[in-house]
Amino acid sequence: MAKMKIDGKKIKEIFTSRYEILAVGIAAVLVVVCLVWGVSILMGASSPVDDMMKTKAELEAKSKQNPPAGKITKDKLDIGWPAVTKGQAKLLLRDWYETGAGDSSGRLNPRILGLDIGENGEGLQVDPIFHGVHSYELNGTQDKILTFSGAGAVAGQPCYLAGAKRMVVISATFSYAEQAELYRKALRLDKIEDLYGKGYAPTFEGMNIERRKYNAKEGKWEEKWETLYMWDPDAEKLTVAPWLEKFWKTAVVDDGQGDLYRDVIHGMSVTPLPKLTDGTPYRAVELPGIANRQKQAPPIPPKDKKDEQPQAKSGPDYRPLGKQPLRLHPKASDKAATTDNFSFADLADVNLKDQLVGKINWFSPYGSFTDDPSKAFKTDLPAGFKTPEEEAKEKDYTYNFKSRMYPPTNDKALVRFFDVDVAPGAAYQYKVQLRFANPNYKQNVKLLAHSGLAEQKELLSDWHERPPIVVVIPTTEADYRFYITHQVGESKYFVSKATQGKQLIDFSKNAGDNSVPFQVFKFVDIVAGQEVADWVVAERLLVARGEPIGRECELEVAYWQKLRTTRESAGGPKGLKVDMRVNPAVVLLDFTGGHGQTFKSPAGVPLGSADSEFQALLLMPDMTMKVRNSRDDYDEKSLRAQERRGLFDMWKTRLEQARQQPKKDKGK
Repeated sequence: MAKMKIDGKKIKEIFTSRYEILAVGIAAVLVVVCLVWGVSILMGASSPVDDMMKTKAELEAKSKQNPPAGKITKDKLDIGWPAVTKGQAKLLLRDWYETGAGDSSGRLNPRILGLDIGENGEGLQVDPIFHGVHSYELNGTQDKILTFSGAGAVAGQPCYLAGAKRMVVISATFSYAEQAELYRKALRLDKIEDLYGKGYAPTFEGMNIERRKYNAKEGKWEEKWETLYMWDPDAEKLTVAPWLEKFWKTAVVDDGQGDLYRDVIHGMSVTPLPKLTDGTPYRAVELPGIANRQKQAPPIPPKDKKDEQPQAKSGPDYRPLGKQPLRLHPKASDKAATTDNFSFADLADVNLKDQLVGKINWFSPYGSFTDDPSKAFKTDLPAGFKTPEEEAKEKDYTYNFKSRMYPPTNDKALVRFFDVDVAPGAAYQYKVQLRFANPNYKQNVKLLAHSGLAEQKELLSDWHERPPIVVVIPTTEADYRFYITHQVGESKYFVSKATQGKQLIDFSKNAGDNSVPFQVFKFVDIVAGQEVADWVVAERLLVARGEPIGRECELEVAYWQKLRTTRESAGGPKGLKVDMRVNPAVVLLDFTGGHGQTFKSPAGVPLGSADSEFQALLLMPDMTMKVRNSRDDYDEKSLRAQERRGLFDMWKTRLEQARQQPKKDKGK
C-alpha cells in the first residue's frame, strides 16, 4: 500500500500566496455549520445552552448524585438549585449576564452580600445594657392582661410593670447600594430606578442567628451553637430561642426605634427592642453610614417622559415597614386607677393581641406585620399612578410589596438584633446569616434563565463568622459603683430624707484618721417587694481599713407605681432596707490623706494638720489591687467625676419627682 506523502512546500505556498482560496474555504464551512444549526432550531432541536438548562424534574433526578451542600466548596458547588455538573453550576453561579459569556440572557439570582464588619471591628457596635424595661402583667392562666378600668379608662388600656433586665444590642451596617446594583445586573435591568419601580429592590426577610458561650474553665469556646433565630424554608417555620419567646410574651415594644431608623431599614433586618423605663433612650447607632447619613430625599418626578410613571408624593416611604402601629399606652396620673383582668380576645389593639399569643414579627422594629401599603396608602399617590401590583398584573410578573418605591439616599442599611438574659461576666460569640426575598420568585419563567429560579423563595448570604462578633457582658461590678466623697457631714446637705432609721447613712460622723467616706451607687431590681429597676444611692458611708465598701442601709427609694404609671417615693423618714454591697466585696486595704490629716516629722513630732486628697488602696473582686484618688472622683474635668455627677443628678431628679406624687389613694 502506497504511503501518502505530504508536500510541505505546497502547503506553505497555499498559506502565503493563495490565502484567498483558504479564506473562501473557511467561510464556506462556517456557512454550512450555521445553516445546519439554524435548521435544527426550526425543527425543534435545542441549543447547547438549552441542553444545559433542562427541566426541573430532569435536573432533580440527576442532582441526587450530588445533593446541595448549602455552600460553595472546592469540590462541590451549590447555588440553591440542583446542578447537574460543575460546569453548569459555575454558569448559574454567575451573578449577572456578561456580554459574550455565551450563556442565556435570562435573569439569574443575585449573590447576597454579608455584613460590613472589618477585621478591627469597623461597622460593628455592641451595647451591653442593664436597665429597667416595661412589661405587661398577665394572669395565672396566661389568657388575660391587667388593664385600667373605671371612669376615664379606655377599654383594654394595659398597665406597665418595671423590671431590670441584662441584655445586649448588636448593630452592624450592610452595603445596600452595592446589593441593589447586583440585583440590577442579575435581573438585566438598564436603570436602578427600574429595580425600585417594579418592586424588585433588595428586601430583607429576616436573619438566621446563632450564639455560643466561652467556657472560662476550659479556656475555649463551646462547640455547640445555640439558636436565636433559624428559618426552615421547607416547613416555612421560624425557630426562636425559648428565652426570647418568654421575654417577648410580655415585654413592651419601643416603637420609636422604627421611626428613628426607617430610612435605613429595608425590610426585616432589625429586631424589636423593649421599652426602657423612665423614657431612657437607647444609645444612638454611631456607625459610619448611619450616624452621618443624609435625610431621605423625596423622589424627583420625571420630566416629559411619557413612558415613565409619575412618582409618589414626597414623604416617608411606608413600603418596607408600614406605618407605626396604633397602641393604647397608659398615661401618668395623679390619681391611682382601678384595674381589671381583660381577655386577650376582647382587646381592640390587634398588634398587642397578636403579641400576647406569640404572633410577633421578630425582624421588625415594631414587632408587627406589614400589610400591602400600595392598597392602604393609595390615597398618597398622584392621579394616574399605577400601583406595582396593577402594573405587574398588566405585564405578567410578580412584585414584592415590601420593596422600596425609589432608591434610598443613603448607601448603607442597618442590621440590628437583640439578646436578653445574658449572664454577667460571660462572653458570647454570634454568627449571622442574612435572608433576602428572591426577586425571581414566582416570576414569569420566560424572563428567567431557567424555571427553577422562580421556585426559590429566599436568597441567603454566607454565614458571618470572621471576624467574629464577640460580646463580653460586664460583671456585676458594673451595677455597683463607688466614689470617694468630700461631702460635708451635715444632713441638710443630703438628698435622702431617710433620717430616722437604725441603719442610716453616715450623715454627721467625722471621717477622722481611721476611715474614708464613700458615695455608693447600686442598680437594684426589687426592694421590699417594690419594683425599682433603677439606681439607688447611699450618699455617704464611712469605711475603715479592712472593711468592705458598702453595707445594708435604710434609704429613700423611688419605686415604680403601676397604678399611676409613674414613680413614687417609698421609705419616708425610716427608709427601706437596701443591701449596698457587691459579692465578692471590694475591700479598703489602706489609705492616706483626708480631712484634718496630721503631718509628722521623720522623728514623729506632730507638725500640724490640714485637709488633703485621699489615696485609697483597694482589693477588687478579681483579687487585683487598685489605687483610687479622691481628686479623680470629684474633679469635674475627669471622666469618673463626670460619670458620678451624671448618675447622681439622674437619681436626685427621679427621687424629687417621685416625692411629688400623692400617696393617699392607692387604687385597687
